[in-house]
Amino acid sequence: MSNDSPIEAEQPKRQPGRPRVMSDDALYMAGLKVLTAHGSDGITLARVAKILGVTPAAVRQRFGSKRGLLVEMSKRQVERTERRFSAARAAFSSPLEALQAAFVGELDGIGGPVQLANAFSAYTDNVGDPEMRAAFATELAAMERHIGELLAEAVACGELDRPVTPRLVATVLAAVQGTMLIWAIAPRGDIKERIHEALEMALGRAG
Repeated sequence: MSNDSPIEAEQPKRQPGRPRVMSDDALYMAGLKVLTAHGSDGITLARVAKILGVTPAAVRQRFGSKRGLLVEMSKRQVERTERRFSAARAAFSSPLEALQAAFVGELDGIGGPVQLANAFSAYTDNVGDPEMRAAFATELAAMERHIGELLAEAVACGELDRPVTPRLVATVLAAVQGTMLIWAIAPRGDIKERIHEALEMALGRAG
C-alpha cells in the first residue's frame, strides 16, 4: 500500500510549457465527475485538478476553496438547466416529448444509481449555505418556468387536455425528481422509462 497522502497521490505531474486554460465548462464537468464518483463530501480540489491535468494550486487560485468550487458549480447548474430545456425544445416538435427529453437530459454525465445519489448530495449537503441555496432556488424557478411553458404549449397544440396551474407544474416536478431519487436508492427498471411513467402519471395520462 502506498504511503502517499491522498493529496500527494492525486497531484498530476507538472508538464513543461504554457499552463492549461481551464474553461468554465471543463471545470464544471470535472467537478461533476468528482461529485458523481465521490459525493459532495468527497469533492477535493486535488481530484478536480487531476481530471483537468493541472495542479491543485491552479484550481485553488481560481476558486479559493472547495466551497468556492461548489458555489460556482451550483451557479453553472442554473445555466445548464436553461441550455437543457432549450436543446430539448429544438430537438422535439412535441412539447411533452421535449419536456421528457429535458428531464432525461438531467442525467447527462451521470452513470448509475450510486452516481445519481451522489449528484443529489450536492443539494442535500449544501442547502444550508445561503449562496448555494439561492442558486438552487434559481434553478428550481427556471425548471418550473420551463415546465409551465411546455405544458401550456401542449395544451395549445392539443397534446394535453387540462388547465395548467402552479399545482400541476409542482406536481410534475415533484413526481419526476422524486422518481429519480427513489431510483437512486432502489434502482428498479430503466430510469428513462420510470421518468416517462412519472410524467404520464403526474399529467393524468397513465393508462
